[in-house]
Amino acid sequence: MGLLCANAATPAPIVDLAPASGKGLLQAYHPRVTEHADPAMEARAADLRRWRAQFTDAAPIDEAPLRQTTVCVGVVRSLRLVPGRQLEVTVEDGHGRMTAVFSGRNRLPGLEMGSGLRLEGTLREEGSRREMRNPEWSLVAEPYG
Repeated sequence: MGLLCANAATPAPIVDLAPASGKGLLQAYHPRVTEHADPAMEARAADLRRWRAQFTDAAPIDEAPLRQTTVCVGVVRSLRLVPGRQLEVTVEDGHGRMTAVFSGRNRLPGLEMGSGLRLEGTLREEGSRREMRNPEWSLVAEPYG
Protein backbone atom coordinates (compact mmCIF):
# COMPACT_ATOMS: atom_id res chain seq x y z
CA MET A 1 0.00 0.00 0.00
CA GLY A 2 1.35 3.40 -0.87
CA LEU A 3 0.78 6.96 0.20
CA LEU A 4 -1.80 8.97 -1.70
CA CYS A 5 -0.44 12.09 -3.33
CA ALA A 6 -2.58 15.22 -3.29
CA ASN A 7 -2.34 15.72 -7.05
CA ALA A 8 -2.42 12.11 -8.17
CA ALA A 9 -5.04 9.41 -8.23
CA THR A 10 -2.46 6.65 -7.94
CA PRO A 11 -0.62 5.81 -4.75
CA ALA A 12 3.03 6.80 -4.50
CA PRO A 13 5.50 4.03 -3.69
CA ILE A 14 6.78 3.77 -0.13
CA VAL A 15 10.49 4.43 -0.04
CA ASP A 16 12.65 2.62 2.49
CA LEU A 17 15.26 5.10 3.69
CA ALA A 18 17.32 2.54 5.60
CA PRO A 19 20.39 1.59 3.58
CA ALA A 20 21.04 -2.08 2.89
CA SER A 21 24.35 -1.93 4.79
CA GLY A 22 22.53 -1.96 8.13
CA LYS A 23 24.23 1.27 9.19
CA GLY A 24 22.26 4.34 10.14
CA LEU A 25 21.60 6.96 7.48
CA LEU A 26 24.21 9.33 8.83
CA GLN A 27 26.89 6.62 8.96
CA ALA A 28 26.03 5.21 5.55
CA TYR A 29 26.00 8.47 3.64
CA HIS A 30 28.50 10.46 5.70
CA PRO A 31 31.17 7.98 6.85
CA ARG A 32 33.51 10.79 7.94
CA VAL A 33 31.14 11.54 10.83
CA THR A 34 32.04 8.26 12.54
CA GLU A 35 35.62 7.94 11.28
CA HIS A 36 36.93 10.95 13.18
CA ALA A 37 35.77 10.63 16.77
CA ASP A 38 36.26 13.51 19.17
CA PRO A 39 39.59 12.93 20.99
CA ALA A 40 38.06 14.13 24.28
CA MET A 41 35.26 11.57 23.98
CA GLU A 42 37.77 8.81 23.19
CA ALA A 43 39.85 9.79 26.24
CA ARG A 44 36.73 9.74 28.43
CA ALA A 45 35.75 6.29 27.13
CA ALA A 46 39.27 5.01 27.86
CA ASP A 47 39.08 6.43 31.40
CA LEU A 48 35.70 4.74 31.93
CA ARG A 49 37.05 1.41 30.64
CA ARG A 50 39.98 1.58 33.09
CA TRP A 51 37.61 2.51 35.93
CA ARG A 52 35.19 -0.31 35.10
CA ALA A 53 38.02 -2.86 35.03
CA GLN A 54 38.46 -2.55 38.82
CA PHE A 55 35.05 -4.20 39.28
CA THR A 56 35.99 -7.79 38.48
CA ASP A 57 32.46 -9.16 38.99
CA ALA A 58 30.96 -6.74 36.43
CA ALA A 59 30.70 -7.43 32.72
CA PRO A 60 31.26 -4.71 30.11
CA ILE A 61 27.84 -3.45 29.04
CA ASP A 62 28.23 -4.36 25.37
CA GLU A 63 29.44 -7.89 26.23
CA ALA A 64 27.02 -8.69 29.07
CA PRO A 65 24.82 -11.71 28.34
CA LEU A 66 21.15 -11.12 27.62
CA ARG A 67 18.31 -12.82 29.54
CA GLN A 68 20.61 -13.84 32.37
CA THR A 69 21.27 -12.26 35.73
CA THR A 70 24.29 -10.09 35.25
CA VAL A 71 26.21 -7.31 36.99
CA CYS A 72 27.17 -4.09 35.20
CA VAL A 73 28.90 -1.00 36.51
CA GLY A 74 28.68 2.41 34.89
CA VAL A 75 28.53 6.15 35.32
CA VAL A 76 25.15 7.88 35.22
CA ARG A 77 24.90 9.67 31.87
CA SER A 78 21.25 10.72 32.01
CA LEU A 79 18.18 10.59 34.23
CA ARG A 80 14.67 10.64 32.79
CA LEU A 81 11.52 10.77 34.89
CA VAL A 82 8.23 9.62 33.42
CA PRO A 83 5.84 11.10 36.02
CA GLY A 84 3.74 8.51 37.80
CA ARG A 85 5.35 5.66 35.87
CA GLN A 86 9.11 5.21 36.09
CA LEU A 87 12.61 6.56 36.45
CA GLU A 88 15.05 5.75 33.63
CA VAL A 89 18.77 5.90 34.40
CA THR A 90 21.21 5.59 31.50
CA VAL A 91 24.73 4.49 32.44
CA GLU A 92 27.88 4.02 30.37
CA ASP A 93 31.14 2.21 31.05
CA GLY A 94 33.34 3.08 28.07
CA HIS A 95 32.24 -0.10 26.28
CA GLY A 96 28.55 0.69 25.86
CA ARG A 97 25.38 2.14 27.35
CA MET A 98 22.35 0.67 29.04
CA THR A 99 19.21 1.99 30.69
CA ALA A 100 17.98 0.87 34.09
CA VAL A 101 14.20 1.31 34.39
CA PHE A 102 12.78 1.64 37.90
CA SER A 103 9.00 1.27 37.78
CA GLY A 104 6.98 3.31 40.25
CA ARG A 105 10.02 5.30 41.39
CA ASN A 106 10.66 9.01 41.02
CA ARG A 107 14.10 9.09 42.63
CA LEU A 108 16.88 6.92 44.02
CA PRO A 109 18.53 8.31 47.17
CA GLY A 110 22.02 9.68 46.51
CA LEU A 111 21.85 9.22 42.74
CA GLU A 112 22.90 12.11 40.52
CA MET A 113 24.58 12.75 37.19
CA GLY A 114 28.11 11.34 37.16
CA SER A 115 27.48 8.91 40.03
CA GLY A 116 29.04 5.47 39.82
CA LEU A 117 26.33 2.82 39.82
CA ARG A 118 26.42 -0.98 40.20
CA LEU A 119 23.38 -2.73 38.71
CA GLU A 120 22.39 -6.38 39.00
CA GLY A 121 19.49 -7.81 37.08
CA THR A 122 18.36 -9.38 33.85
CA LEU A 123 19.62 -7.53 30.81
CA ARG A 124 17.52 -7.40 27.66
CA GLU A 125 17.48 -5.52 24.40
CA GLU A 126 14.51 -3.27 23.76
CA GLY A 127 14.82 -2.10 20.18
CA SER A 128 18.38 -0.87 19.84
CA ARG A 129 19.00 -0.20 23.54
CA ARG A 130 20.03 -2.51 26.36
CA GLU A 131 17.93 -2.26 29.49
CA MET A 132 17.36 -3.75 32.94
CA ARG A 133 14.00 -3.44 34.65
CA ASN A 134 13.98 -2.87 38.41
CA PRO A 135 17.56 -4.04 39.02
CA GLU A 136 19.22 -4.18 42.40
CA TRP A 137 21.45 -1.14 42.62
CA SER A 138 24.15 0.40 44.75
CA LEU A 139 26.34 3.45 44.48
CA VAL A 140 30.06 2.85 43.89
CA ALA A 141 33.09 5.13 43.80
CA GLU A 142 32.90 7.64 40.98
CA PRO A 143 35.66 7.53 38.37
CA TYR A 144 36.42 11.24 38.70
CA GLY A 145 35.55 11.62 42.39
